[in-house]
Amino acid sequence: MNHPMRRKDRALSREEAFEVLKRCEVCRLAFSDEPAPYLVPMNFGVAEEAGETVLYFHCAPAGRKLLLLEKNPRVCFEADRPLSLIRAEQACGWGMAFESVIGEGTLERLTELEEKRGGLTALMRHYAGEEEFTFPDAMVEHTVVLRLTIDSISGKRRPLPEQ
Repeated sequence: MNHPMRRKDRALSREEAFEVLKRCEVCRLAFSDEPAPYLVPMNFGVAEEAGETVLYFHCAPAGRKLLLLEKNPRVCFEADRPLSLIRAEQACGWGMAFESVIGEGTLERLTELEEKRGGLTALMRHYAGEEEFTFPDAMVEHTVVLRLTIDSISGKRRPLPEQ
C-alpha cells in the first residue's frame, strides 16, 4: 500500500531512487513474523532483467529468514546513505543529510544454477565494480541466492545545506 510522503520536497523520482540504491552498501529486508517483523541487514546486488530492476541476496542454507520466506514471500526493503551530520546552534536544529530508499516486493529462492550464478555476479559487480567472475559449480550449488522482484520503490534525500 502506498502512503503519501510527508516531505514531498525531499522525494526522489523512481529513477533517482534506483540510482541511490546502487550507491548503498547494505540493504535491509523486513519479513513478516509474529509478534513483530524480522529485519535483517544484507549484502546485495542490483540487476536489470527484462526491463525491471531486481535485487539479489545470498545467505546460509538455514535460518530464520528462509523459514519466514516459506511462510510469506512478500517483504519490505530499505537502504540508506548518511551523507553528513548537520550541526546547529540549538539541539533541535541538528539533523542528518542523507539519501534513502524503501520499497516492497516478492522474494524468491533461486534453484537453477545459471540464475544463481547471475545473482552472485550482480552481488560481486555491486561491490567490486567489475563485470566478470568465476563461480565453481559446487560453491553455487551450496549457496542460497534470493531474488527480490520490486513492486514499489520510493526515495528521499536531504542534501547538505548550502554554505
